[in-house]
Amino acid sequence: MEVGLLVIEGIVATRRRQPKKATAAVPVLMLTAHVHPGLRERAFDAGCDVDLHKPLDPQTLGVEIRRIVLARDVRRDTGDATSP
Repeated sequence: MEVGLLVIEGIVATRRRQPKKATAAVPVLMLTAHVHPGLRERAFDAGCDVDLHKPLDPQTLGVEIRRIVLARDVRRDTGDATSP
């Protein structure tokens, strides 16, 4: 999710998708070139799972995707639905 979307701020779009059952389990990676005080906290409060910054290193993206997938596998195996 790009924070600086033109039509709707990425954090707002992320917050809006949370109540929807079909998309609530989809991980959200926040991507931005902006550095504002409190931005990271706002993004995580809205439901973002990862905070990434531009320019994006493809290896970092791969590491974060693997981390999210592994965390979801652990939650599924343990029945813990509270972790990202």
